[in-house]
Amino acid sequence: MYTLRRFDLSRNQFFHPSDEAAALHAKVLPTWSPKQIKMETNSAAAKEMKKLVRPPPALVNMKQSPCPRSPQSECKMECYPLTDTKLFFANSSTRIFRFDADTRCIVTMPNLHSRKYSPLALSVPISPTTTTSKEDQGEDGGLYIIDSILNKPGNKAVQFEAILYRNRDNILNFPIGNAWHCDALPLPPYVNSPAYKPAPVCSYALVGDTICISTRGVGTYCFDEKIADTTC
Repeated sequence: MYTLRRFDLSRNQFFHPSDEAAALHAKVLPTWSPKQIKMETNSAAAKEMKKLVRPPPALVNMKQSPCPRSPQSECKMECYPLTDTKLFFANSSTRIFRFDADTRCIVTMPNLHSRKYSPLALSVPISPTTTTSKEDQGEDGGLYIIDSILNKPGNKAVQFEAILYRNRDNILNFPIGNAWHCDALPLPPYVNSPAYKPAPVCSYALVGDTICISTRGVGTYCFDEKIADTTC
């Protein structure tokens, strides 16, 4: 069972506002190790520590599918934040849904092309200059998901893809509105090099509208979402 809780930092004081407050708190309530807390469960100090952080009620509970794609597949779920209130959840069978913490509404999404074993995710917000219709309000931005260790192409697995809100595919070219899509994206060109050996992505960041990916021993590459291309 997976439980989603939303902590409001304006209400849940996880941090002391000043060094003086922290020092005063340390004098009032000493630090206890987990072993001490277990041994002194009935002590006043232990009871006081349990009151420090009270988790808010769960917004939603969810379970992984009981039927993984293959016997070797792990039954687990991944969480990808799109905004501060919208999150994507994906299970090991590539199924995806989006949860809105404000409206507590669940929306089904197109499946991923391939399962991600150790994924990294970046949320790309909608451009401030982009105008949205009334129907499209709240349906914006995009989520880019890439495996942290990229393997050479050949097993037909899609290791880099994006969930984007854009025009619907329509061969008749009629304006029929926007929808969420899952697009397969090209890998950095170094993966195709004969000398490449699978190496982990050591850092990644969003710079403007460009996704930067750095791989240990290889270098840094930039992905331009507008032209869907990765360059050094």
